[in-house]
Amino acid sequence: MNRSAWKLVWVLALALFASGCGGCQPGEVPEADDAAQQRPAVVATAPERPPAALPTARDLPTVGVDPEDADAADEAQGEAMDEEEPEEADCSVIADADPDFGEPPMTVQFSVDYECTEGGATVKWDFGDGSSAAGEENPSHVYTDTGEYIAVVTVTTPDGAIATDEIDITVEAEDEEPPDVEPGNP
Repeated sequence: MNRSAWKLVWVLALALFASGCGGCQPGEVPEADDAAQQRPAVVATAPERPPAALPTARDLPTVGVDPEDADAADEAQGEAMDEEEPEEADCSVIADADPDFGEPPMTVQFSVDYECTEGGATVKWDFGDGSSAAGEENPSHVYTDTGEYIAVVTVTTPDGAIATDEIDITVEAEDEEPPDVEPGNP
């Protein structure tokens, strides 16, 4: 923490201590003479805010604070908040396959439509059949074996946000018969 921030912390602590007196106004230091006790007490009211709101440092009186130091502390606090709360990218992803059902060998044209708040992103496809992944946005892939597959597309932004979508692919030979299921044996 830099010197200005420490100074602000000290001033806020002092302000909290000083705000406990009944005759203080924001920005005033209580007087130590007897004349101060003879004046009528003035009650300071806080600005209106919703009932659930807690007081902030801006609601507290500033006692003996150099305005330049207060501005520097406010700026440092703003920068610290920016560093602690980075915005996360958000992506929406929609994958498609044409066709998604057919006989082997079946060539499927995949496509992805995505939008990310961060801008540029990388795309990776896993076709679900054990073949190597593809890094293209709209690849084609040939399924040679019958079976049911799940193709997954993953979109990753530069800051590490990840979004996925998946498509069911069914590769089935036309001459295949459905499995024989007996009534008592599902």
